[in-house]
Amino acid sequence: MRSLISKYALEGQTAGKPNGNFYLNRKGFDEVAKEVVKTHLGRVGARNRKWRNERVPAIWKQFDNNGRGYLTVDEVPQALRMLLGEVELQYGL
Repeated sequence: MRSLISKYALEGQTAGKPNGNFYLNRKGFDEVAKEVVKTHLGRVGARNRKWRNERVPAIWKQFDNNGRGYLTVDEVPQALRMLLGEVELQYGL
């Protein structure tokens, strides 16, 4: 969670001041997905891109089903588990 917030998330604002709520837009989710696929599945380059291209659009649509344009950082770990599939269940992602 710390990595999601520090590397990929955007902090929400209330009245122009940070409010402590963190979100990932599609670009941020794509970036973290690239890292996770590389780290957990060992896929780099074209294999990484192909894996993500086949899975990310459907996962994004499922989690952003109201078209908000972002996911909360609390939603992202579950979305990443779906991205990796059952292969990661044993590793506790």
